[in-house]
Amino acid sequence: MNEPDRWSRPRISPEAFDAQCQAAGLPADDAATVSEFLRKAQSGRRLAPRWYRNFKFQYDYDPVV
Repeated sequence: MNEPDRWSRPRISPEAFDAQCQAAGLPADDAATVSEFLRKAQSGRRLAPRWYRNFKFQYDYDPVV
């Protein structure tokens, strides 16, 4: 979630994400929970607790362009 552009609505819809989670074998209730997190992220909410918000992974990743 450190890269908000990866989770933008034009890139992935919550409905498509939910379908992919279920296709991967995630139970329906867990898929709904994860899809709700995606909806919150797309509406601009932060999903990390305060102590974790400035955390940086120890490896580099390519930003979305």
